[in-house]
Amino acid sequence: MAQQNYTAPAPEVEEKKIVRQAPPTSVAAPASSAAPPSLQSKRPKLGRNILQEIQTQNEQTVEHAEAPLELTQELAEQLLTDFKDYLRNEAKQLPVAAQMDMMSINCISNHEMQLVCVSDVNHIYAMNQREPFMDYCKKITRIDDVRVMVNIDPSARKEEVVERKLNKLEIFEMMAAQNPAIKLLKDSLNLNIE
Repeated sequence: MAQQNYTAPAPEVEEKKIVRQAPPTSVAAPASSAAPPSLQSKRPKLGRNILQEIQTQNEQTVEHAEAPLELTQELAEQLLTDFKDYLRNEAKQLPVAAQMDMMSINCISNHEMQLVCVSDVNHIYAMNQREPFMDYCKKITRIDDVRVMVNIDPSARKEEVVERKLNKLEIFEMMAAQNPAIKLLKDSLNLNIE
């Protein structure tokens, strides 16, 4: 008898796929294109020619910018006066403004000024206000390389006229200078003024 190779049918085994899941994390996954539009970030898209757009915008602002003012002695004095007014009225720094009143200013060149101080204390105030004054001048004149130097010159002290009371003789002499008839009257009556 011939032997037949008989193979029994293999039992059907169901294949199970094992799927591993990652543990949940607190880091949010990046938004994918499959995410709904409400969850995607709403950042503006950058144009392809962004550098060209920036350059064009910069050129337009340069075209519309005003030309810088020419720095003269009159303008320098006006800048110092306006800065003192700013210190007095807006910044409410009355002691600083009083010290700035004692200073004078000289225009040395078209981009350089010199604050002239009368004392060491005045020099300290000037050095403290040099940078804010320079920034103020740059803003007003639109000159980017404005420089302010500070020097001490005691001879630059502004003379303060002190009025003193006149005595009777000085008053009479002033009156006689204006009206010579008063002197004739005094002489004719032999009056003495003490």
